[in-house]
Amino acid sequence: MGYFASNEEQKRFTKFTKELATLSKKHGIVLEVTGGVNFVDLKEDKESLAELAYTDDAVSGDINPLNFFEEEEPVKFGKLRITK
Repeated sequence: MGYFASNEEQKRFTKFTKELATLSKKHGIVLEVTGGVNFVDLKEDKESLAELAYTDDAVSGDINPLNFFEEEEPVKFGKLRITK
């Protein structure tokens, strides 16, 4: 069983990728990413993004969220509930 984005999540993701393309053109960096999309409820969980940062290892090319997952409490994403 897989996870399918809602219409609203798809709209948000499309807007995000358009802004990402603008950043890529500005900085000359193109990402190749497979999987790993998390949707945050901006009405209820916006505070979970307050300290968001990403790893910046240009050698590996890995970009992962930092300061996002908390061990004590699970973070909710759309219809998924993910615990570390």
